[in-house]
Amino acid sequence: MEAVIPLPVRYQGVEWIEFANCKGADPGLFFPTESARTKVTEARKLCEACAVKEICLSEAMNDPSVRGVWGGTTYDQRKRRRRLTGLPA
Repeated sequence: MEAVIPLPVRYQGVEWIEFANCKGADPGLFFPTESARTKVTEARKLCEACAVKEICLSEAMNDPSVRGVWGGTTYDQRKRRRRLTGLPA
């Protein structure tokens, strides 16, 4: 069974993405080609101080098909975490 982290009270009733640092940012930063490591670094910098980073990461961890940078992690990092925690990879 997949773990689901509920939204904190302050975000309930409002889409969490409205509070995200990446809102309005270039989507190419979060979905770069394999050769664009600098974009991944830029995306992760936006995630570092994001108020909804944990919610974003939870969304991506709960759906193994999600690609790109979410919650400051790459697809491969999340895949490793899923294996370590027993979630479907």
